Amino acid sequence: MISSRILFSLKNNKLLNTLSEPAKAIVRKMIERQTRRHPLRRANLLHKSYYGTPLDLDTPKTLYDKIILLEIGSDISEWQRLTDKVSARDFVKERGMEHLLNKTYHVLDAMPTFEDFTAMLPDRCVVKTNNSGGSEAVHIIRDKAVTDLKKVYKRLQHNFNDDYGIRTGQPHYQGIKPKIIIERLIENDENPEAPINDYKFMCINGEPQVINVIAERNIKTHQCLDQYYYLDFTRIDWEPQNHQRHIRKPDCLEEMVEAARILAKGFPFVRVDFYESHGKPIFSEMTFTPGYDFFLCTVAEEKLHWGEIMDISGVKIDRSKISPDLY
Repeated sequence: MISSRILFSLKNNKLLNTLSEPAKAIVRKMIERQTRRHPLRRANLLHKSYYGTPLDLDTPKTLYDKIILLEIGSDISEWQRLTDKVSARDFVKERGMEHLLNKTYHVLDAMPTFEDFTAMLPDRCVVKTNNSGGSEAVHIIRDKAVTDLKKVYKRLQHNFNDDYGIRTGQPHYQGIKPKIIIERLIENDENPEAPINDYKFMCINGEPQVINVIAERNIKTHQCLDQYYYLDFTRIDWEPQNHQRHIRKPDCLEEMVEAARILAKGFPFVRVDFYESHGKPIFSEMTFTPGYDFFLCTVAEEKLHWGEIMDISGVKIDRSKISPDLY
């Protein structure tokens, strides 16, 4: 079993990441090709590496056994609706949380011309697509006048046409009609030019369990300050990130916890993300398969026992969908 401590250290080593980027790009392409042919093969190999056993979708025990069983064998139409960053806003409104939504300037159903795109951009904004995961489809414009907008536009075209769900083996991303969102840039209250903190609430059976806080994120290099906290914002002592400096507790922590509880109700597992602006929470997104390469490594089982407490007994599973060809 690979030590989660070693994995974390390697992931956050700046020099190693820089030197290995060309090799990692080649490996990513290889993994994508493999995943297109066999969507569960990589997940199965990772499960063996971290837990010492292959995926068990017949009698699921670990957090990832259960998440992947739901992904492959259950009705994931609601996952798809809430993964779509546009329709997720409607869900937030349905649950009485409209006040948490960020200001949106434009939602586009088709790629505009470059001229139209640049004309509609505010001086400061965020541009992203609704159909991808992670930060790869998020483009931050802090000053329109000095930003390479041609580069942003070219990347946006790629994101818009990306078959993210297929190449990553996450079916609930498939079928999302691509759209472009131009929204308000949420600024760091302490330093407008610095990245904002991202507060990610891991929720099991509709109840927030821990908070993964991402600070000082560099979208280009994927480096960040990555820490975990209990709901009272006591830092959890399990990983090397605890030797890093402490991240500031958000002023609206209690509001975030309650909002996460309201939005997560009814889901065996979901991650609900927020930002903070002027002491108020701002909804970011909901994620049903965060870090599909095992975001907590062995910690979810060894220390949190999430696989044991995650209840999927009420979910209808179609076993005919689980084919050996997926591996």
